[in-house]
Formats: sequence, structure tokens, C-alpha cells
Amino acid sequence: TAGENKSVLDPLAPLKESDVQIIRNLLSNLHEHFIDHVKTSRGDRLKADDKTLFNGEFWTGQKALELGLIDGIDTVDGYIEREFGDKVKVIRPRRDGGFSLSGLFRSYFERDILSQLAFAAANNGGSRQHLAAIGNQLPYLEDNNSSDIMSASSLYLD
Repeated sequence: TAGENKSVLDPLAPLKESDVQIIRNLLSNLHEHFIDHVKTSRGDRLKADDKTLFNGEFWTGQKALELGLIDGIDTVDGYIEREFGDKVKVIRPRRDGGFSLSGLFRSYFERDILSQLAFAAANNGGSRQHLAAIGNQLPYLEDNNSSDIMSASSLYLD
């Protein structure tokens, strides 16, 4: 980039007062947008003056409720039950060998990655021996008359 302010807050250079002023102006601008957004979104539900609400302080849920910044305090399970009832089933990840997010996504990502590897190998003259070098992890379909791997669209993974 170019310009006299291209190195604002460069960690390898001494701090300049002009850099501090640029950041202060940015933060002030962001704070004004935040205040406008909260006032527009919450409207008459706000129960305190601007000096109290927008001084940079933060609160617990109970205090935020009292100030009108939130509509209520709930748990994820309570909200889901109230909003969706029996229409949804919540599956919780566990570390004790039960359901896990990594297990859920592993098969999807492995399929995608291995399919891409196989496609690359096939398009570069790859054979079963070539794919074995990838890690012997890729089941594949063979053409009846050829030992070379077929296109990625013919691949399947168990």
C-alpha cells in the first residue's frame, strides 16, 4: 500500500501520536455506529440514559435485562424447546466415545480430500501404485479392462 498512514501502529516502529489519533477517531466512529444500532434495535425497551448505557461498561445478563439491553435470560435447550418443540432433535458432542463433531465431519472431509487427491492422481497418469503412495487410504473403482483409476466421479469411499 501507499500513503503517509500506511504503517499505522507498525509494531516495529516507535508509536506516533498521529497513529494514536487515527485509532481514536476510528474507535469513536465505531462507537457512534454501535450506539445508533442499539438505539434503533432496542428503541423504547432501553431503560437507562445514554451515559449509563454507552460508557464502555459491560454487565451480567441480569443487569443487561434490567437496563433493557436484552429481552430475557435463557438456556440454549430452553430456547430450542420453546421455539421448536418436538420438531428438532439436539445432538450433543461427547468425548466419551459417543457422538463427536470430528466424527460427524470426518467422513465428509475425508471423502472430499481423498476424492480430490484421487482426481489429481488420475489426471496425472496415476495408477493404483500412485494412489498407494498417497497413503493406501483410497478405495476406488477400476475399469474392467484397465488397471488405471477411473475419473473422480466414479470414486466411492466407505
